[in-house]
Amino acid sequence: MVRDDNDTLGVDAALAGVSKSVMLARKIKVLGDIKYDPTQHGVVGYDSDMFFKYCHPGSPLYDSSIDFNELAKELFVPNEVWASRDDHLIKAVEDLASFHGFYPKKEKTTISCNRGGKSDETSRKFISGQLSADCEWHLKLKPLSKQQYKTHEAAQKWNYRFLWDSPVQIASCNCDHSGLCNPGRQNRTMVASRAGKYIEKIPNQALYTLCNYLEGQGKLSSSLIKSVMEPVWPTASKNITKHDVFNIRVKVMRLMPMFRKTNKDYEEFKQEQSGRCH
Repeated sequence: MVRDDNDTLGVDAALAGVSKSVMLARKIKVLGDIKYDPTQHGVVGYDSDMFFKYCHPGSPLYDSSIDFNELAKELFVPNEVWASRDDHLIKAVEDLASFHGFYPKKEKTTISCNRGGKSDETSRKFISGQLSADCEWHLKLKPLSKQQYKTHEAAQKWNYRFLWDSPVQIASCNCDHSGLCNPGRQNRTMVASRAGKYIEKIPNQALYTLCNYLEGQGKLSSSLIKSVMEPVWPTASKNITKHDVFNIRVKVMRLMPMFRKTNKDYEEFKQEQSGRCH
C-alpha cells in the first residue's frame, strides 16, 4: 500500500514514546484556550477527518493496529474541559463508536454504551443476545454553564437548563467495555436494530408512501413493506428482517391519525413528522 508523505503518525509516536493509538488521540484533539470564566485550557475542536484517515478501512492511511480502547482512554480524560458537548464531544464519541462497533446512548449528563444495564433484568430474550449486557463504558459530564428560565410568565420560581453548546467537563469516565459487550461490526448492527435505530432513520417519503398504501388498501403486506423500504434502508450491511417489517408496520399504523389530519399533504406530513422527532 502506498503511504502518504504526510503520514507522520508512527514517527511522532516513536519520538514521544507512546503507541500510535495514543498519538492519534492526541492529534485529533484540538487544544486551546476556552473562553469561560475563568478562561482555561481545554479541547476546542475535534479533527474528524484525521480520525477517518487512519481508522477507515478504505483510506490509503488505514492502520489496523489502532486500538480503540487505548485511543478512547487518551481521547476522553477525566477533568478535561471540552468547549462544547454537542459540537465536539458527541461527534468524537459517535465516530469512535461507528468504527469500534458499539452504539452510544445520551441521557442527561451521561453518555454510555447502549449495552449498559443488568443483563439478567431484561424481559426480552434474543437469539443473538439481549441489548442490556452489563457494559460499564460511559462518560459522566459536568456542564459548566446553565440558563435560568420560567415555565410561564407568572411563575415565581426560576428553573435552570444546562447549555450543552457551552463548555463541559468530563467528571469521570470508564472507557473499557465490559460484561457481555464485545464491540465489533456484528455487535453494532445488532444493538442498532434492538434500539430501533434503523426504524428511526426511515425517510419521511417512504413512511408517507406506506401511509397512502394502508389508506387505499387497508393493509400492508410484508412484501410491499420490503419493496418500499429496500431502496432507502439506512444500511446495506443489514437485511430487512421480519422483526423490522413488524416494527415498520406498527410505526405506519401509529402515523395514520397524523396522516389523515394533514389531509394527505406531503409537506404538512413531513413537518408534523419532524416535529414528533424533536
